[in-house]
Amino acid sequence: MKGRLIIRLFFISTLILLFNWLTPLEINNYYVLVIISFLSISTFVFLIGYAFYFFERNTKARVLITISIIGFFSLALSFNQKNADWKTMNIEYSKDRFNLRTIETQKRDFSEEGNNFRKVDRIKVFPFIDWIGKAEDNYNSTSWERVENN
Repeated sequence: MKGRLIIRLFFISTLILLFNWLTPLEINNYYVLVIISFLSISTFVFLIGYAFYFFERNTKARVLITISIIGFFSLALSFNQKNADWKTMNIEYSKDRFNLRTIETQKRDFSEEGNNFRKVDRIKVFPFIDWIGKAEDNYNSTSWERVENN
């Protein structure tokens, strides 16, 4: 039972990360991304450990090695993902009153290298998970409302 749970957690967390990297699906909260990455890495390490009978006898050295491997990969992955964080500057158009679909301008800060800007069509799928599309320039439709920024 415990092995099936670890396998399911590994596949679900890895699929979410692959969708985040390969599709327009975007996790917009850094902490949620680190938690999902940590879950994927830790379940992978435990699966490898069980496959090679690494955890047959619970010794302190094996537990410390496992924790250090998980910590190293999670730390390396978190440094890699910190720079890829887009922040919303202003919302220009809204599709509905709940702001589930918006046209907005986003900014990414590169510290010394400067800033990067983009205009996107953002659809909120779940909390902290968005579907990002390329924004068009023509929003004269009656379904889009212009948002007044103060």
